[in-house]
Amino acid sequence: MYQVEHIEKTYKAADLEAGFIGRSCSFEFRALADRSPSGQRRFEQLQRNLEQHGMIDPLITHKGCVLIGMRRFDILKDTQEEFKCLEVTEDVATWTGKDITRFQNWKTQVNQGPAC
Repeated sequence: MYQVEHIEKTYKAADLEAGFIGRSCSFEFRALADRSPSGQRRFEQLQRNLEQHGMIDPLITHKGCVLIGMRRFDILKDTQEEFKCLEVTEDVATWTGKDITRFQNWKTQVNQGPAC
């Protein structure tokens, strides 16, 4: 089982921002205009899923920056006041490739539900 140090936390939408840039890693958010046609179709499908089911999995954040769930946050930030999050407490800014792999494996374990 993979583990990343984290706490459960609730953030107000206004206190979150999408993306994070560290020294050795980044979690980048692409604006709607930068999406490919297939990316746009996936975004629209996610929008429909969120409208039907709501957000099932928590956002994964670090110091108020959304690492995982940027699309869900982008879609819901104007209509949802608060977001349940798993706040990574490790120093993400200093992560190496090995840490990113550990994080990717951990987030797969955490988010086992549908893509909402």
